[in-house]
Amino acid sequence: MKDYDTFALMVDCSRNGVMNVPSVKRMIVLLEKMGYTALMLYTEDTFEVKEEPLFGYGRGRFTIEDLKEISRFGKEHHIELIPCVETLAHLNAIFTHPAYEEIHDVADILLAGEERTYRFLDHLFDSLEEGFLSRTVNLGMDEAAMLGLGKYLQKHGYTNPDEIFIAHLKKVAEIARKHGFKPIFWGDMPFNYAQRPDGSFDFEKLAPFAEAGVTPCYWDYYSLTQEKYDERLEAYLRMNPDTWFAGGVWTWGGFAPLNRLGEIVTLPAMQSVREHKIRNVIMTAWGDNGAECSPFAALSTIFYAAMVAQGIEDKEEIKRRFKEIVGYEYDDFFNLGSPNLLTGYPWELEHSVLSMYDPSKYLLYNDPLNGRFDGAVNEEDDALFAKKAEELEQSASRMGEYGYLAHDLAALCSLLSIKNSLGVKTRELYKHGDKEAMKAFLPTYDECEKRLLSFLEAFRARWFKDNHPQGFDIEEHRLGGLYFRLEEAKRQLSDWIMGKISSVPELEEEPLPSPSESFVGKDGKKHHRVFFWNNYESNSSFGVR
Repeated sequence: MKDYDTFALMVDCSRNGVMNVPSVKRMIVLLEKMGYTALMLYTEDTFEVKEEPLFGYGRGRFTIEDLKEISRFGKEHHIELIPCVETLAHLNAIFTHPAYEEIHDVADILLAGEERTYRFLDHLFDSLEEGFLSRTVNLGMDEAAMLGLGKYLQKHGYTNPDEIFIAHLKKVAEIARKHGFKPIFWGDMPFNYAQRPDGSFDFEKLAPFAEAGVTPCYWDYYSLTQEKYDERLEAYLRMNPDTWFAGGVWTWGGFAPLNRLGEIVTLPAMQSVREHKIRNVIMTAWGDNGAECSPFAALSTIFYAAMVAQGIEDKEEIKRRFKEIVGYEYDDFFNLGSPNLLTGYPWELEHSVLSMYDPSKYLLYNDPLNGRFDGAVNEEDDALFAKKAEELEQSASRMGEYGYLAHDLAALCSLLSIKNSLGVKTRELYKHGDKEAMKAFLPTYDECEKRLLSFLEAFRARWFKDNHPQGFDIEEHRLGGLYFRLEEAKRQLSDWIMGKISSVPELEEEPLPSPSESFVGKDGKKHHRVFFWNNYESNSSFGVR
C-alpha cells in the first residue's frame, strides 16, 4: 500500500489459541494478496524463551525455530512478521508459576523497578532477536490500571503510577534498543494519566511520555463516528507525530465474528486515518475469553479494512475485488457473523452500542434451570437459528478450503435452534405444574445434547486446523460442563415428574431481569440483548489461560 509504511494484521495467539505454523503461512499468503505489509503475532507468553523454561509452558507456544520459519516465509511473500508482546501487564499466565512470584506486582502486572524483572525481559528479547527478522516490536504496556498497588506498594510505599510507568517504559525501551529493536507501545496508559475530568488532556503530563522516545499506538475498536477518531488522533499526534493506529476486526465476541460491526467501526476509522495521513496501521483480531473465533472467519472485514484504507468505499467494488483476489464470495464470509443477527435485531441503528452483542454465545451457555439470561431470549429465534444453519451449510459448499468455518457455525446454529429457548420453555411448563407436558418435552434435552456433541466435533475440526491442540482442553471443559449441566437438569426434572422430589429449587426462584438492554426491532416488537462484556457466564467456572 503506497500510502502506508506498515499496514498490519495482528492475530491474538495468547488467549487460549495459538495458531499453528501452516495456519500462519496461509494467513501470510492471503495478506500479501490483499495488500497488507505485515503480520503481528500477539504473544503474551506463547513463544519460547530458552532462559525461562516455564514461560509459555503447556500453552502451545511458538518455538524459536517456528518463528524463524514463518519470518522467512513472510519475507518471501513481502509480509514482515512483527513481534507483539507484553512487558508490563496481561501476563496472568506466567503468574500461575510460583517461580514468577518475585516479579509479580498485582493482578496481571509485572513488578516494575526490580532487577529480576528486567533480567526476565532481557531474556524475552533474546528470543525475539533470534526468532524474528523484523526489528520493530510492540511492547504492549496497556491496561495496567493497578500498577504499583501490590508488591510495589509494599516495597516502596505509594508512588504516582505515571512515574512508575514512565521509568519502566524507558527501561524496557532501553532493553529493546540494545537488541536492535525500534519499539512502539499501546498508548492508552499515558492518556489515562493525562485525562482531565472534562475529557480533555493535560499535555504537560504527556510530555514525559513523549520524551521516552517510544512511539505510541492509538487503539480504538469501538468509536462509530469519524469525529471520535479525529479527536483522539489529533491528541496523539500532538504527543508524537509518528503515532500508529490500531482498529479491530471483531473476532473476540465468541464463536462467530461480528463482521457487521467490523465494517461499521472500520469505515470512519480509516477515513480519519487517511485524513490525518497516519503511516502505520494495525487491524487487530483479538481472542478474548477463549479464542473461540477463527481469524479466518473475519476475512471479509480484514479485506474491507485494506480497501477503505485506500479510499475504496463502494461495497459492490469491494465485493468484486474480494472475489477476484480471494477467490470466493464476500457475502459468504461476511455471513459467518450471522449467528449473532437475530429477530428484530437493530442493525439499521449503526450508531448504537447495541451493535456490540454476541447472543450466539450467551444463549449457548445460558443455564437451563438458573435462567440468568432468559429475559434476553426470543423464542422466534429458534426458527431463525435453524434457517441460519441451513444457509451456513450452503455457504460451506461454496467456500472450498474455508468451508470448515461455515460448517462449524452451522453446527452451532443447529444447536441453538433448540438451546435458545430450552430454559424458557422448561420454566413455563414447570410453573404450570404440567408433568405430562414436561415428560413429553424431556426428549428435547436428549436432542440438545446430541447437537451439542455434533457442534463440539465441528468446533474441534476448526480448532485443530487453525491452532495448536493446547487450549482446546478449556473449550472441552466449558462445553463438557454444559453437556453435564443438561444431564443434571434432565435428571432433576425426571425426579420431579416421578415425585421423587417435590420441587426443582432453581425453577422455584423467580429470575431477576437479565443484565441486558431493550430495543424495538424491525418487527415492531420489544427485544432484549446482553452486552457481550457481561459474558462471564461461560468463564465463571471454567478458566481460560
